[in-house]
Amino acid sequence: MSRIISTKLADLLMQAKYSPQVKRQVQLDACEKLLMLIQPGKDYSFEFIRTTLTGYRPEITSRKSIEDENDSVLSYDTLINDLPAYSEQLSKMMELSSEKAEGKYYTVEGLAKKYKVCSKTVRRWRDKGLSGRYLSFPDGKQRLVFSQQMVNHFVRLHNDQVSRSSQFTRSSDSLKEQIIARLAKWSVRCPEYRQEAIRRISKRFGRSTETIRLILVQAEKDGLVKGFKKRSAQVDDELKGILYKENRAGKQINQLAKEYGRAPEVITQAINQEKARLLSEQEIFYIDNPEFHKVNAEADILGSAEDSVAGFIGNDPAMKDIPPGVLNLLEVYHNDLKKYQTLSAEKEYDLFRKYNFVKCYANDLMGRLDMEDPDSSELSHIYSCLSQSRKYKNKLIRHNLRLVVSTARKHARDDIQMSEYVSEGNLVLMNAVDKFDYARGFKFSTYATWAIVKRFATLKAALARRSEQIVFVADEILDIAHDLRCQGDQVSVLEQANMDLVKVMDEALDEREKNILCKHYGFVVHSEKSLNIKPLSLREVAELVGLSKERVRQIELQAIHKLRAVLSPEQFETLLRL
Repeated sequence: MSRIISTKLADLLMQAKYSPQVKRQVQLDACEKLLMLIQPGKDYSFEFIRTTLTGYRPEITSRKSIEDENDSVLSYDTLINDLPAYSEQLSKMMELSSEKAEGKYYTVEGLAKKYKVCSKTVRRWRDKGLSGRYLSFPDGKQRLVFSQQMVNHFVRLHNDQVSRSSQFTRSSDSLKEQIIARLAKWSVRCPEYRQEAIRRISKRFGRSTETIRLILVQAEKDGLVKGFKKRSAQVDDELKGILYKENRAGKQINQLAKEYGRAPEVITQAINQEKARLLSEQEIFYIDNPEFHKVNAEADILGSAEDSVAGFIGNDPAMKDIPPGVLNLLEVYHNDLKKYQTLSAEKEYDLFRKYNFVKCYANDLMGRLDMEDPDSSELSHIYSCLSQSRKYKNKLIRHNLRLVVSTARKHARDDIQMSEYVSEGNLVLMNAVDKFDYARGFKFSTYATWAIVKRFATLKAALARRSEQIVFVADEILDIAHDLRCQGDQVSVLEQANMDLVKVMDEALDEREKNILCKHYGFVVHSEKSLNIKPLSLREVAELVGLSKERVRQIELQAIHKLRAVLSPEQFETLLRL
């Protein structure tokens, strides 16, 4: 069974796993119809694929969500691989009875007999888009079958290939001897060109390259052909990482196989091993519960209540919704929180239950995963579980952000502090979602509020210490600014000091540092003179330069340290006396 390449289709299949049997049957029939509808060389949006398969089209109000839907495009090559795999995996979950199947169906052996080909050829046809479904037979086994309608469609598209396969005849012993003799000559003359020998001999005798390769392998085992140097099929760790990244970037397995000169199976195994390694490095933390390990826990927990995660995807706040003229981002943030209502106790319990179960399930799958030869479907299932857990977590966080804001209002003295408290509180909230034990019967808001208040107490002390560190420096600058406003007989001394100050500030400070110092302490430095202006508070300077008050304070302190380091003791004493 091939692997589903598209993660969106893999997630859709996972959702179908918990759908009623009737809806699964609708998807299964729609999948085969969709395969007959798509055309080579064309791309199709995921929204079209999802609507065709499920009949469901979510309401999208966010422009960003619409753009994301439009950007999710699946190529014909991807669909011709994924849709048959989708149909096979879905039908295997459904356990359909062969006795209730309508119409005519062929098993793999029956189809091979009808077209006079081997079962391996039928498997190759599946890779080219021949879709089947699994049916349960009276002996209790599930077998892959192909409907007459799908077979006819495939034959129409690949008539030449089917005809050639039907005309295939087994190689006679005399023909095998001729092929082996030719291979033996190549192995002596050109031992480095194993693949080229297979290709040319295949063309010479009118046989497939796979047939020549199998004859060569058997001849090498029998000792009839010696000398060919085999390329190592082993893939080192560095190459595994490269293959994994290129596959994620969109390169298909067959394309990578040609590029790196390895068999597609080797490439697939290397990518799966890299995926398994990356998953093993992730710590899947969850709050365990005895009900997670009961029989039918998956159906009881994930199917126990309405799952609205699919409708939640794509509803993230967007900056494009900011009304014209609104510059207070904190106000925009507060207004945006109104979209997310507080969860009821039942809904909150259900979400935490699902959130921890899917992580527990993913952890169990990881424990059973063969790290040397990981199965593609198992890896896809693990990734789907982790993706689903992130959706549950995001929803829990979104609907509890109001709690952070209400707690921050009780501790912050102004908007600048409010932003810092909200930022810290959000981090605490994310951590609290992971550590909350829903089974104890308490509300999440009680646990989260305690954790947020504890963090705010630490943050308040840190803010107080940080403010005290710059008091003495601010006093020195205020004295300098006051003395620079002298008159009468001090003008000549001031002029020289101004020239020194202009030169030092031009050389030691950048434009932003000079701008902040001058506006805060009430003077403007030009190339030849200094003008006195009204000093501004740090908050006023912050609004002018478009930074936070705390960031302005840090830049100012950095500029002062630069001046103290550059001025000589005599120059600094002169400035203090002015």
